[in-house]
Formats: sequence, structure tokens, C-alpha cells
Amino acid sequence: MSVARGEGGRMRVELSRSGTFGSMTGLIDLPRNRMLMIVAFPGMEGRAVDMELPADFAVVDLGGEGIRTGADIVAGEPCDVWRTQEKRSGTLIDSCITPDGITLRAVADVNGTRTMVFEALDVARGVQDPALFELPKGVKVTKLPSAMKSFLPSLLP
Repeated sequence: MSVARGEGGRMRVELSRSGTFGSMTGLIDLPRNRMLMIVAFPGMEGRAVDMELPADFAVVDLGGEGIRTGADIVAGEPCDVWRTQEKRSGTLIDSCITPDGITLRAVADVNGTRTMVFEALDVARGVQDPALFELPKGVKVTKLPSAMKSFLPSLLP
């Protein structure tokens, strides 16, 4: 998984899963709570699915207030461990965040079990190309059909 953060609460998440249908790219607009998901899936070429972010996607943008519970080092980077509670789902999240605001690790309650949701292996800082956060030319957008919402947890990281 690769994550890039742009201006105005925009993110790009690229995910490859071996043994499955291929790769996904999510263009996330945090202020709107929306994601355009481009999936490398037969029959979906040149299409993106527009959807509301699931409640448990809080780990990508913590915000709000938290309690500092310690310090750690992740991917060679010093970070402070913060405990927050996601507003929509009530999920407790422990995140290791660098002084400049990069979340390096998130541990959350998943189905009643404390689970590492993600952990950075490498960090590269730099100016992001705004084009990374835009839908590629020629890609058509479809709203996520309500019948597909039940499949969403199996598709998303």
C-alpha cells in the first residue's frame, strides 16, 4: 500500500493484493467524506466508483482530540502515540504520528480485537504533484450501487 497526502484533505491510496484481482487506487476527499475507487478488475477498465467513505476509514485522517500515551519509532521515524476515538463508529484508535503530522501506524478495534490496521515501512517527504489526486482523463464515474455496499469491507484494505 502506498499513501500520498495532498492539499485540502486529499489523499491517494494505492493498493496491490497478491492472489486477487489486481490493484486499486483510491482518490479520497476527506472534507467531503468521499472516495473515487479505480479498480483493475475485468470489465471495470476506464471506470471509477464514487462512494462515501466507510466509518472505519477514520484511521486515514484522525483529527479531533486525543491523549498522548507514549512515544515510539516506526520506519526509522520518531513518533508520538495518540489514542483517539472515532466520532462516527466509536472505534478506539492508537496512532503513532510524527511531529510533522504523518501517521506511521494505526492500531484499532476490529471486530472486538485490537488489530494493526497499517504500519509504514518507508517514509518519503516532498511536494506532491496535484495530478496525483485527480481522476485520470477518460475515466467515467459510477455511483456505488447500494447492493454493493455489503461487499465493500472485502474490497477495501
